[in-house]
Amino acid sequence: MKEWWKVMPKYNLGQNEKTKCLLTMNELCQEIADENETENMESNSVEAIRNKFKNSDQSGIINKLEKLLYFHIEEFTDKYSRLKFLKYLYNIEKRGISKSKSKLYNKTRVRIIDILNKPRLDNIKTDITSKSAYGSITTMMKKNIAIELAEDIQKSKQVYFEHLNSYWDQIVTKLFDYVMTDRALCDPATALKELERIRVFLETRVLSRLPNKSLKLPYKESAFEIFYNILLSHEVLCNDADRVNINYKISLDDPPTKQYSEIFKKYEEKFVVTSEKIPEILKKICIKGPIEDSDIDIIKKMMTGKTLLDAVDVKNLKFAFKYVETLLGWFENVKKIDFSEGYNFSIFTTAIQELISVNANKEIFVNDFYGNKYTAKSMISALKNGEEVEAVIKQAWINKLENRYASNLGVHELIRAKRSVENVIFEIKKKLFIYQNMEDLQVANEMITYFVSRSLISRDVAMDIGAKFGELINKNCSEYRFIICDRGINVLNMFREFLLYEKTMEEVVDDISDMIRDFESEQAVNDYSFIVAREMFYTFEIQLSNTHEKRFLFNFIVNRKDKVLEGLNFMEMISGEESQEKIEIGLGKFMLG
Repeated sequence: MKEWWKVMPKYNLGQNEKTKCLLTMNELCQEIADENETENMESNSVEAIRNKFKNSDQSGIINKLEKLLYFHIEEFTDKYSRLKFLKYLYNIEKRGISKSKSKLYNKTRVRIIDILNKPRLDNIKTDITSKSAYGSITTMMKKNIAIELAEDIQKSKQVYFEHLNSYWDQIVTKLFDYVMTDRALCDPATALKELERIRVFLETRVLSRLPNKSLKLPYKESAFEIFYNILLSHEVLCNDADRVNINYKISLDDPPTKQYSEIFKKYEEKFVVTSEKIPEILKKICIKGPIEDSDIDIIKKMMTGKTLLDAVDVKNLKFAFKYVETLLGWFENVKKIDFSEGYNFSIFTTAIQELISVNANKEIFVNDFYGNKYTAKSMISALKNGEEVEAVIKQAWINKLENRYASNLGVHELIRAKRSVENVIFEIKKKLFIYQNMEDLQVANEMITYFVSRSLISRDVAMDIGAKFGELINKNCSEYRFIICDRGINVLNMFREFLLYEKTMEEVVDDISDMIRDFESEQAVNDYSFIVAREMFYTFEIQLSNTHEKRFLFNFIVNRKDKVLEGLNFMEMISGEESQEKIEIGLGKFMLG
């Protein structure tokens, strides 16, 4: 065994021994070999250790970083940081004993690159559950990589990613407006058309235009800064990947009858079910034969669709009542809903129905995080485990409750369509995170979220704002009416902009009214020189923040004979510099309009 002073490390995180180093792979491998020998770890030759970094079968750390994470560590010019990073990954991936022989992460080898390549909820710590397969190791890794970052840089990255994820979550939440609002419930056919419009737009105008993982851009940050970005992106993608898996994997029962949906909507606010009342309710609904209690008949009909229950119904209800509060507790925790005063009758009923259905169908869920040998889990068994259950299965139960609730309201097809749009949105986010430079990610995210968020504003809402625009024009220029020509579909996008910036719309109306009045005041020299209509262009800005604004062009025709303002086109204007910036990071297709 070598004396401790002969193996003093120089390539550990947090160290700055650059001036004492040769900065070669050979020196790094020798340091690792010396440490292995000192700690009685597996003794490897320098050549054998070098082979674990890069080899012909592409299983080395450098090979896997490039192949799986598209992270090209050898392209960074700071050799010292490069070697420190590689040693850190070696200690996680190659040192220690097999994970099957120890549950202590600090003593085992963990294929962290493979784990990061397959984002799943079990890779990270979540608020959903305390249980996760790799949450400890990824949390530790993020903390250790941050040692090499300036504190202000680290915090700014965390804040940005939190903001980014929060904004995307708001976009997904907004989709429920097409499912659960009074407008959607009253006119589901129109809501379904809107969801289909959104899906097609996102697939054809956004997703298909985004570059693939093979896009290779020069690095603008240090190796540790880029890898920290990768870790933060991975956290976001873990939630998204399993959401998509849930949407594809969980079963969706056939919708109830129209008559049942009417009953459900009629009585959904009928009761508040408290924990104290649950045993009493179960006892009453299980009584054989008729009972003089109209409320109990309503409860039976809501939960089973009938008032006369057989032995199987009673057995199913007893089972469901046993676990309903566990399920609703998960729902309360994940959706941040307050049930302290009791459960809304409609959500309580929905939970009972879903429990009966899942138990009868013996549903399983496949949790396929990296390295999981026991992927198929019984949904009911997971429920019986209470809090000691995987986050993805909890989330699957929540989604199933949302799906059934929507079906009970009679909007089964809307929730299916909503989930389809969700899946496209998550695919867009996945492509977004191919950008490893923070600067590139910010540019891409700003452009993509703009397209996505505006697409969620329905045609009806845009038309309503267009009508208000027309009223203001008519108020300023009496007798004038506003129309959109057949090919002027982009004009609706202008009204989508005005939804959030009504004051800007009023300023635009005032300016266009002045243009109309100027045209009206023009005198003809003779009968042949009278101009009936004129095509015009108007540009304006919308201030999105203190530091950012967007410029737009509105193209229209003013017909002073028929007193008509006709919208032709609307588009965003960007500078040549902005356009080139987007083209350079693979977003040139978005410049086509």
